[in-house]
Amino acid sequence: MKVLVAALGQTMDSFVAKRFEHAAWYLVVDSDLHILETARHQSPHDRHALMQRAVAGEFDLLVAGKFGDTTRKFLRTSSVRVALLHAMTVREALEHIRTEQGTVLTTAELESEKDIAVATVRREENRFRRAKSVYSTTGYSSDSSRGHHHLQQYGGRGH
Repeated sequence: MKVLVAALGQTMDSFVAKRFEHAAWYLVVDSDLHILETARHQSPHDRHALMQRAVAGEFDLLVAGKFGDTTRKFLRTSSVRVALLHAMTVREALEHIRTEQGTVLTTAELESEKDIAVATVRREENRFRRAKSVYSTTGYSSDSSRGHHHLQQYGGRGH
C-alpha cells in the first residue's frame, strides 16, 4: 500500500500538515513505514503533479488534517481513500491508520462531509497553550492600518 502524506518535514518524525494544500513536504510511504519518495512543495505545480498521480491510482491513501475545495474537486473522480489526521507525526498517523483508529474516508464521503471535524487531536498537549494576544499595550491591533499608524506615531517618543 502506498500512502501520500502531507507533512511539515521530510522525515517520519515530522508532523502531518493541518491542510493538504499548505504542506511543506509530501512523503510517499509504503506499508512497511519506509519512505519511498519525498517531494518539496515549492509551487502549486508540485501539488498538482502529485494529485494527477493520485487520480491515476498510484496512491491508495492520502493523509492530511484537512483537504480544501480544489483538492476535493480534483479527487472527485478517483477511488483514492483519504485519512483526516493531524497533530501527530507521520509515523504515528500511519500507526493510527494501521490499527484503524483514524478516520479513513472515500472521496465521495469526503465531499459529503465537507465540514467534518478532525478525528484525532491531542487535546492534552493543546490544553495549556494560550493564544498570543494580538493587541499591543495601546489597545490597537498591530495588524490593522489604524494600529500600525498608532504604533508608528506614538511608539517610543515619550507620548
